Amino acid sequence: NQQFVGNIILTVKDSAGCQGSASQALVVAGADLELQQLGNTQQGLAQVCGNNDGVIDPGERWGTLLNIENVGSRTATDAYLALSMGRGTAAGQQSDTYGNTVSSCERLFIDISSTGTLHSWEPASNVSNAVAEDEGSVLIQLSQAFDHYGVSVSQVRASTNGFISTSANATGGDWDNDCPLPQSPDKDNTGARIAPMHDDLKDALFYHQNFSSCPRAAEVGGDQACEVFLWKGADLFETQNVVEEIDVQAILYPATSQWVYQYAGSGLDGAGATIGMQNTAATDGLTYACDTANSINTTAAVCTFNKNNQPAASGAADFITLESPVISLGDLIANGNENRSMNFAVSEDATCGSTFNINLEASVYDEGFNEGQNNILTQTIGNNGQCNVVSSCGVGSIKANDIVPRRGLWWNPSRDGNGFDLSTVNSESLIYFFYTGDISGEPVWYLANDADSANNQYFNNITYVEVPGGFGNGDASAAVVGWSNTSFIDDSTAIQVRMINGKLSAEKQYFFQYAADETPNMHTGSYFTPSDSGWGHSVSTLGNIRVVISYIYDQAGKPYWTIGSGINNNSALDVSYSNTFCPSCPAVTRSNRLVGDIKMTLNDQSFGTLDSYNVTDEGVSWSRSNLPIQNIIPPNN
Repeated sequence: NQQFVGNIILTVKDSAGCQGSASQALVVAGADLELQQLGNTQQGLAQVCGNNDGVIDPGERWGTLLNIENVGSRTATDAYLALSMGRGTAAGQQSDTYGNTVSSCERLFIDISSTGTLHSWEPASNVSNAVAEDEGSVLIQLSQAFDHYGVSVSQVRASTNGFISTSANATGGDWDNDCPLPQSPDKDNTGARIAPMHDDLKDALFYHQNFSSCPRAAEVGGDQACEVFLWKGADLFETQNVVEEIDVQAILYPATSQWVYQYAGSGLDGAGATIGMQNTAATDGLTYACDTANSINTTAAVCTFNKNNQPAASGAADFITLESPVISLGDLIANGNENRSMNFAVSEDATCGSTFNINLEASVYDEGFNEGQNNILTQTIGNNGQCNVVSSCGVGSIKANDIVPRRGLWWNPSRDGNGFDLSTVNSESLIYFFYTGDISGEPVWYLANDADSANNQYFNNITYVEVPGGFGNGDASAAVVGWSNTSFIDDSTAIQVRMINGKLSAEKQYFFQYAADETPNMHTGSYFTPSDSGWGHSVSTLGNIRVVISYIYDQAGKPYWTIGSGINNNSALDVSYSNTFCPSCPAVTRSNRLVGDIKMTLNDQSFGTLDSYNVTDEGVSWSRSNLPIQNIIPPNN
């Protein structure tokens, strides 16, 4: 549940391609927790323990005050702030002579087609008989100037062909991209270029909107304004017999001169496009990709960073630990305001001169969540490369995890239909299977297994697995589609923030206590057959009840799962399919149908036999029997 004020648009298209749309104003009342006075967060930084020299030194503890206000219209019940150490985007980063960099980054597409200003294309004067929607441009006045290779730019001209010029005198009439950049354009060569997708595009609708507080938080510089540019429904000129509907978006943060390129729609292909930017003289520039198939997609974004506003180094700053990655706010009423301390410690072996930043990933409460913002605090260890190590604050190295989460099934009772089989290993790694739905509600599962943790917060990459052609007929394909930070409050309660396919979501998670703890036959674990790996079972036993969730594939090799429950005595269980909802979708009542049965003989918490498992559903046919199974995670870990 998130506060929303705006229009919703429903578009229906039939098999012949005819479509109709209707819109309706919608107001959703809810809580909206936002950090206030971020400048004071930086300026109010104070030493908690150290040598009192006013410099952040290795071995010291520091803190500052966060001010949070509920600017929404409803109470946020039992609210928490979910914090994390910043993770940079240095992996795959490229730089130019000026010092700008470009790399992939997190995607959060902002659809302004119902709120932004729709502009009409002007025909390109350098193209004979130009059709404006094919070869044209539009001039946009910015609310704030930005820096582009040392030049202050206050207005830009957007081309139908997916690029932006810094010159008001540009025409937009340049359909053949230059590869790579920098390179002097052979057409319309006035001004510098910003190229989210320079290709021979046509028929896009062009929208522009300014936000005083950007819906997509910047990687650098905290909360700030942004300019959003959207080419909606672009068609590739060269595919004469196909009509693509490509959405290309560019976001500018003028205060830091950062650009973000994002994509949506259908038919996206970078095989004939250039993604990057260059200066006016075409002597310096960045090329993220050019004329490369599959170089851009709808699950990740491309970020360019100005030389004076670079992100933190890749990966979390492992020399800093947040003493409380989640901070309790209690119940925060509408217009209520709270102050909370945020403390962090610097390890004694921290490298002098290292930089770090702290992010507010989300505010999470019983009714839902609000997105946070990056870089609420950015600092450097030492002063001009000089440090004085402190050993009297009891910091040592990074603090170990002191909460041992309960092993088994976890869920959010308010979102029945999504859940986890979760285990920690040696208080270092978090392994989980996430059972959920795709955008249409069809079952899908993800897996995660990483050793990246501190102070009871575990970072994981989230992996999606499929087997093109069907299981047994091809090789499995595994792709990282997102990340999560899971912060344990106690052994049965956690806050999880995650990004999957560019969509952020956050919620409270609880150990699923569906029966009494005592059980005569403990079999809880994640089981698989070593000789037939790639699929398996999440087994949970409490009291006299056993729950089995099996992760398998449909006949096309797409992930699929079933769930069954019954008496914990090795008897056969009916298993069901669940049509549910995606992690970032509103919760709906799931619909179930019986699709098969499973029988397992489990001897202890380590080994057993899959006597039989049969599933028959639309597009699914799965049958296995008499297979040895073993727990992935031994019970003593």
